[in-house]
Amino acid sequence: MNRLSIWLASIAVIVMVILTAEQVFARYLFKASSIAVQELQWHLFGFVFLVSAAATLEKNQHVRVDIFYGNFSHRRKACVDLVGTLIFLMPSMAVLVWYGWTDVLAARSYANLGIVNSNEGLWGFLLRGEGSPNPGGLPARWIVKSFLPLGAILVMIQGVVIIGQALKTLSREKNSNG
Repeated sequence: MNRLSIWLASIAVIVMVILTAEQVFARYLFKASSIAVQELQWHLFGFVFLVSAAATLEKNQHVRVDIFYGNFSHRRKACVDLVGTLIFLMPSMAVLVWYGWTDVLAARSYANLGIVNSNEGLWGFLLRGEGSPNPGGLPARWIVKSFLPLGAILVMIQGVVIIGQALKTLSREKNSNG
């Protein structure tokens, strides 16, 4: 799962670079730019940040206060990882999933969700709901808002893996000592 999210984030970064270069050329050479493209850059940045968090946690490259942790034994590190994941990571990610999903649903039903026109097709149906407040901005803000609960769910899945690894380390250490 993390490999897929990293691959998608990598593609999003490439698209972001291309869009940024296009906006720079458009602004300075043609004295024009697009609000929708600028918003798309922000949406892609949010996507990259949120879906890459779980992979960063998997590779143990996240921010950590290593003043003490680096000198701990494997058993003590496993205890810190287990307690930290159970007490801090999982509850905070659950809050992000809850409120993020609530916001997605609110954005989805924000405006113009009356009777569905059978002629609008899937694309028209997807673009309904809260849109950008900026003239020329992107529609369907619920899509970008869905990255928050998605990223939190991915981090929670990685948290389950960390809990399993910590329990395995603690049981292995206990069996070797006892």
